[in-house]
Amino acid sequence: SLRLRRFVAISKAHVARIVAMAEAAAVPLLVVWVPAPDEMFPPVRVTAAMQLFELGRRMLRDMGDAAPAMTFADLSAIPHTPDWRRRQGTLRLSDGHFNAEGSAWYAALAAPALAEFLLRP
Repeated sequence: SLRLRRFVAISKAHVARIVAMAEAAAVPLLVVWVPAPDEMFPPVRVTAAMQLFELGRRMLRDMGDAAPAMTFADLSAIPHTPDWRRRQGTLRLSDGHFNAEGSAWYAALAAPALAEFLLRP
């Protein structure tokens, strides 16, 4: 929808400004996607939020491909197996932030992307 595309356009403008500052300072920039609860355990029907997440990830992926100073790590690809589904409600606090178990899960998920970014020449 037009409203979702406007949200993404505003986000793109903000990220573009950060990328420009990073490029001007010759500082590499890593942008890491933290999956929302709905991405971790998707609802039955596609929601506006899920559409927004997809548009946002696509925008960041495109920006990362185009901007030498920016690397985008999309950490939203989660295998939605029955074992994974059983973890719903165990990884986040009531306010949506990760609890200790969720933080450990996310750290393990993010570690390879962070190591690759930090260790590249």
